[in-house]
Amino acid sequence: MRGKKEGQTPRAQDRAKKEGGRGTHQKDKPPIIGMVSRETDEVVIAPSTDVTGEDILGRAVKNVEPEALVYHDDFRSYGVLDGIFNHQSVNHSAGEYARGDVHTNTIEGEFSILRPWLSVFRGVSKEKLFLYCAQFQLLRSIRAMDMTTRAVSLFGVA
Repeated sequence: MRGKKEGQTPRAQDRAKKEGGRGTHQKDKPPIIGMVSRETDEVVIAPSTDVTGEDILGRAVKNVEPEALVYHDDFRSYGVLDGIFNHQSVNHSAGEYARGDVHTNTIEGEFSILRPWLSVFRGVSKEKLFLYCAQFQLLRSIRAMDMTTRAVSLFGVA
């Protein structure tokens, strides 16, 4: 018997043939926008319905100090930061991944931890993804604190 049969589970090769490209809310793979401070290790990660310049600018204005230096990749939506934030980019499309201190390795490292952390929950709905991202953001932001400081910051008790 050859070919796919009714009731047969798909082979791993078939499951791997998913549509490529950037995730969208409509494809049930909402994009996640992340920022991390290299000085304080503070992490901000949140899902989005789209990755437009307007959305990036809104999140940057809300979370980034005006005098901060922003590093990003060559995704065109970051062009909206011109004249508002001091920013520099690396051109991943041309094979450039770092130029001195200009790199996105810090946030890519956070995403490399986020993906397997989310996979433990087996099927996160896009409507609840913001809650999982908020929990991950909290866990990553308090990871370097000692237990007493962590308890005070979480529960407000001494």
